[in-house]
Amino acid sequence: AAMVSATVRGLQQNGMVSCLKHFPGHGSTAADSHLGTSVSDRTPEQLRETEWLPFKAGLEQNAAFVMLSHLTNPHLSTLPASMSLEGVAYLRNELKFDGVIITDSHQMGAITDHYLPGEAAVLSLWAGVDMILMPTDLQAAFDGIKQAVPDGTLTEERITESVVRILTVKYRFGIMETQQ
Repeated sequence: AAMVSATVRGLQQNGMVSCLKHFPGHGSTAADSHLGTSVSDRTPEQLRETEWLPFKAGLEQNAAFVMLSHLTNPHLSTLPASMSLEGVAYLRNELKFDGVIITDSHQMGAITDHYLPGEAAVLSLWAGVDMILMPTDLQAAFDGIKQAVPDGTLTEERITESVVRILTVKYRFGIMETQQ
């Protein structure tokens, strides 16, 4: 936690955007989510005492991004963390994170073995994620999201929340300047 705190502080003081990863933490997993399903059986109480300590330290230094892993934790959700309302809720409500939440790569086996690109993208956004990293088929992910609005799965307000968070980080780090 101390190293994460110092790293985030140093990166961001020097104009670099930091990203904490892989929430909710892979400390108790044996499988590699690049290759397939990875499971953690730690309870939220156990996670608070272990995996979440570095995240808390990084958030105290105002880390701009948190990357969600694709691990599954039956104590949090039946879905991978990157598609889990509960995982996002822990970040937003308990850890008070208001920055950008990004998924790990959607090209990893934990996703590709179980979900189509459009389905995975929609589930992640529906859960409250702001950015989808590396869909296997960008057009299919885009089309899935585009269709999810008129069919009522996603709302424009939900998407706007993410856009505002992303633009806020861009302005904060001088990546994008306000129009005069």
